[in-house]
Amino acid sequence: MSQFSLMDNAMSSQESSPARERQRPLASPSRSSYSAALRQKSCSERIIMPSILVVLIFGVVALMFGPVVGTLRTGRYQPAASAPLTGTALASAEPADAIETREFHAPSHSDRIEGVPAVVDRLVSNSPEVPWNPDDYMLKRDLVEPLADDGHIAVTFANHNHLDFATNWAYHIRKTGCTSYIVGAMDEKILKELVKLNIPTFYMASNLTTNDFGRFTKEFIEMGRKKAAMVQSFLDLGFSTLVSDVDAVWLRNPFPFFRKFTDADMLVSSDLIQTTSIAEGLEDLSGARHGLNIGVMFLRPRALSLVQEWIANMRSDPKGWDQAELTHLFRSNLTVAPNRSDGLLSIYNGKLLGGALPTSLFCSGQSYKEGTSWEGGLRPYSFHASGIASATSGKRSRLREWGFWHDEPGRFTHPVGFLSYDNHVPLELINEVRDFKNQSKTLQGVLPHFKLMNEQLSQLRVALVAAKELGGAAAVLPHLWLGKQNDIWPGDGYFRESRFQMPFTAPADYTMDLEWMDHEIPDEYREFSFLEKPEATPLLASRVVIVICQAEADADCEEGEAPAIPKEDDTVRLKPNRNLYQLRTALSHLYKSYKIVHFQGRMEKAIHLNPVETAFYNERMRGWMGAFCCVEEKPGHIFYDLFWDVPGHINRFNEVQEGPWEPKPGP
Repeated sequence: MSQFSLMDNAMSSQESSPARERQRPLASPSRSSYSAALRQKSCSERIIMPSILVVLIFGVVALMFGPVVGTLRTGRYQPAASAPLTGTALASAEPADAIETREFHAPSHSDRIEGVPAVVDRLVSNSPEVPWNPDDYMLKRDLVEPLADDGHIAVTFANHNHLDFATNWAYHIRKTGCTSYIVGAMDEKILKELVKLNIPTFYMASNLTTNDFGRFTKEFIEMGRKKAAMVQSFLDLGFSTLVSDVDAVWLRNPFPFFRKFTDADMLVSSDLIQTTSIAEGLEDLSGARHGLNIGVMFLRPRALSLVQEWIANMRSDPKGWDQAELTHLFRSNLTVAPNRSDGLLSIYNGKLLGGALPTSLFCSGQSYKEGTSWEGGLRPYSFHASGIASATSGKRSRLREWGFWHDEPGRFTHPVGFLSYDNHVPLELINEVRDFKNQSKTLQGVLPHFKLMNEQLSQLRVALVAAKELGGAAAVLPHLWLGKQNDIWPGDGYFRESRFQMPFTAPADYTMDLEWMDHEIPDEYREFSFLEKPEATPLLASRVVIVICQAEADADCEEGEAPAIPKEDDTVRLKPNRNLYQLRTALSHLYKSYKIVHFQGRMEKAIHLNPVETAFYNERMRGWMGAFCCVEEKPGHIFYDLFWDVPGHINRFNEVQEGPWEPKPGP
């Protein structure tokens, strides 16, 4: 019997709601009978009846036009330009010029691949509502059989909070030419959406949250049990099952790889960084002893006994983590299987044959970033967004940065426009990091890293302020250089086994709290690779370059006392250290004619904030930066500070910074 009943008992007991009966329309008298009846009324009634009709007509008119009138009375004028900062001397000095808003037209996406049906990736809002029953999508063999490829099926699962991840997963696996896949819907909300999108799906009825599961929360632990029950159900039905988390992306059709290992009962990915495999072989015994990651795993029905014990162990331990429990079973008496040339190992106390998938082909967040695949001239099968900061927001950002996220065309439009800039990295700071020999866990050991980072944070601060001041444009984040690498374990800034040469360019989740930014400014920033994507080509054709003059005495530089007029080569020269009024006066109008305003030169010198403005923007942006981890102090993390070079600002300790900034662990 399918173990999926563990999660869908509640649904199976629900009765189908009866169809609503149509209300019979009220019969209305004919015009002649109505006139005859009216003639029989008294004089007073003849007066009252028309009055009632007038009142009714007036009421209908009021209902129709009342909201409009109310809006005209109570609505507030919202200019497209940024509102002046409350309490500043500039608030009364700037004229209230509204900026014209417009829509940019990005090229349409094409999901059609030769020989592969197109992925429907947009909800059809005008499709008629039809009666449907979630029970029709319960997991059963005749639902999966038409999708399977010779008994093989790829599976993921998600709740409504991860709908965009589910559609991204389906888009990319379909793009590889693989059509043997299905998505588990953990709740009815996501089930409806997947059905509308024509994505093969089944109903898990998990009775868990439709929001984010968090990390090691009660809901997170329970989600792992639902995953295990799902795996057992597919094996019960006789399918060889490729299970991947919804934050994985398929880059090649995976089934040809797994068909090469016909004797394998179970193959699972790992968090190994330096691969031990050769070509497209499995990791060796030492690699399999590294931390396994069940975000991607392949199981044949012969592994059913292991999965049953996996479920039983978690049932006996309410706090048991699914990955830890499965790793324990997999590694029980793990040895090299004798007389084999395919690299399979003896797992699960000698009862099964299995192995660790090569991290060069089934990549984690770190192994892909280190280019493990490229060094061997290999093409990865998958990328799993594991080991990434900023939770779900960080995963989504990392996938976007590396081109593994399928965005709607609307992301390449904005009601105001986009702001980008050249990230200036002084060569002397690069060399200081490269030549630094102190790799200790002390504060002294991280100083060159923070010198390099802080130089770039000053530029990022100005760019974020300028984007807000110029009407609320979306800022394109820079590709920041780091002098040490974050470590999810306390250490010296180097991942275990990492081969990175310092410094290196890092994903945004290394330095920024993207979860906080998505909460506060979801449409006010874009990833560093945004303008490199084909969909951004029309944007680049509509770009004005703001050249920041390097000295106050530079000739032909705008002062900000009047709107700047671009030259024939679409450039504007702007004096440095402009106040916010001068910045808005000189540049705000440019978004009427251009889609991108790009700053060239020393971005940190573009504007100057007065104390009130500094306090406002420091409070606004304080939570947007992440932390470096870790030094040997307790706590060992050190937060990045966008206002590190502004004495007198309030830092993350809620203290006034006096004097030069110094790295301080905590809070």
